[in-house]
Amino acid sequence: MLTIWRNSFRKNNAVLNTGFMLSMVFLCFVIFIMPPLLYAVGCRGLSLSCPCLVVIALLPPLLFITATMIILPVKYGFKRTIRGIRMRRWRFSMIFLSVVTALALMFFLAPLTISFKALLIKLGIPVQEPIFVQLLLHASGPCLWMLIFAVTVLAPIAEELMFRRFIFAFLVPYIGFLPALVFTAGLFAAVHNSLLQLPALFILGIAFQMTYLYYRSIWGGIILHSINNATAVAVLLISNYLGLIQ
Repeated sequence: MLTIWRNSFRKNNAVLNTGFMLSMVFLCFVIFIMPPLLYAVGCRGLSLSCPCLVVIALLPPLLFITATMIILPVKYGFKRTIRGIRMRRWRFSMIFLSVVTALALMFFLAPLTISFKALLIKLGIPVQEPIFVQLLLHASGPCLWMLIFAVTVLAPIAEELMFRRFIFAFLVPYIGFLPALVFTAGLFAAVHNSLLQLPALFILGIAFQMTYLYYRSIWGGIILHSINNATAVAVLLISNYLGLIQ
């Protein structure tokens, strides 16, 4: 794949360079700004179903997508931006492949996460469900639908652009294909701030990256990411409705 895409991994790709810088700003926001915001909301004693938390959850991907779609076209033009972020190629086979892959990943990653949780408990390491899981379980009405939209639409678009296109493609010419693949998948897993889901997220990061490379289009990763998240949300909400989640 690297041989086929040798012209896509250049050090002087201006669109990727700018996208990489935007990604770094976004990561700084998520790492250094988001935790204090969540902590401040928690200190005020607001519940997990509070619209304020939903807005905070929507904010990062929405800001990144907006910044990307404004800054890059203004600086490089619309056509060059679309070409630079690999959004021109589209195939209906992406949907079928993504559904099959998402189901296969679910049956593999669910037991992996359960086993990893048991290991953490055995080692005496505190296990806490990710904040988005807690929000989905406690939200209702418009807040719930806004969260579902963020998880299944906004997050896949923002994260695939940032990790798969900008960070990965920027790093390949400097550190090589495999190191960039492993580093990007690891960073993708770490940013979600969930020890419980760390192994699963790392594998998902690799799967999203390989899908993007296979189709030579960011749409491949976005669709797989979206279907994977939608499947996880559906299983979570159905399990909660049936009383399978304590």
